[in-house]
Amino acid sequence: MANSLPFNMTLNDSNYRVEEAVVAMRELSRMAVENGTADMSLEEINAEINASRNEG
Repeated sequence: MANSLPFNMTLNDSNYRVEEAVVAMRELSRMAVENGTADMSLEEINAEINASRNEG
């Protein structure tokens, strides 16, 4: 699934700029690679979310 998102995105803002979104997604992808989280499965992501929600 290289160069794709595992989810759909709907953007309703009329001021939305595709170029800015692409730059942001590339930066997030770069950061995920640097942090070792780029290859997380959906199950791992959900486990992290649930752990975070249960912390407090």
